[in-house]
Amino acid sequence: MNPDVEKTASLIPEFYFDLLARILPGLLFYACVDYAWWGTLHKPGTLLESFFVVAVCYVLGLIMDLVGDLILNKFEIRNAVIIVLNKLPQVKNPQVVNLLVKMCAEVILLRSLWLTSSIFFVFSVLTHIFKTLPQHLSGLTALIFLLLVLLFVVFRYFQEVVEERLRINSD
Repeated sequence: MNPDVEKTASLIPEFYFDLLARILPGLLFYACVDYAWWGTLHKPGTLLESFFVVAVCYVLGLIMDLVGDLILNKFEIRNAVIIVLNKLPQVKNPQVVNLLVKMCAEVILLRSLWLTSSIFFVFSVLTHIFKTLPQHLSGLTALIFLLLVLLFVVFRYFQEVVEERLRINSD
């Protein structure tokens, strides 16, 4: 295979990882804050504003990933991503490595979405208590709680799937 094609192909999992694990969770958090603050979603008007929003979303997603790691470590929950990344050098098949990296990105995406929904659940409960919740957010508390529970269950299940795939491919 052409070395340029191989180099380009090796960048795809990295971009996919950044898109899933960083940009999408950051975009959701950014959109939730924008909606909670203004009552509507603001779209960037220029290309420069769009790049700025993507950069902010990437940083927000990175922060949520780090906070998610801290929470997992604090409550001593197994972190499938760390387990997979520590054993990745033992996997010889590059396609399996790419698949495991993609699955790690999906685990981080779920963990970050869970963290975002947790933050907004607490926010909505506190604003109900202090009666400062804007009208457009008043019905979201129960929905956010259901999303929180669902995301946590899916996150835990997906961690098990990733660990099992690693076990199968390491042997």
